[in-house]
Amino acid sequence: MLAFNAGSAPEAEKRMAEAFEADSALAGLQRLRAATVAPQSLSTLGFSENDIPQAVELSLSAIPKNNPLTPTEDNLTMLLRAALEGLDPMEMS
Repeated sequence: MLAFNAGSAPEAEKRMAEAFEADSALAGLQRLRAATVAPQSLSTLGFSENDIPQAVELSLSAIPKNNPLTPTEDNLTMLLRAALEGLDPMEMS
């Protein structure tokens, strides 16, 4: 979600980057993910392509209206597919 929202919330992204002591919030989060050996993809947690439609539906109803970037079925599907495959979020921003 950070890669999804960062460009639409530059002040929040800047504060997060400072907290991570990194050039960007996403770079700091990636460093934390590597340091904690966090899962690299949703598939390693048992999430599959077949789960995406339900996850999108649940997400659309749960994401606050004041989210920095308006979520749509298309952009959430793209985000979840990238996370499923373990694509680098740094490439998405």
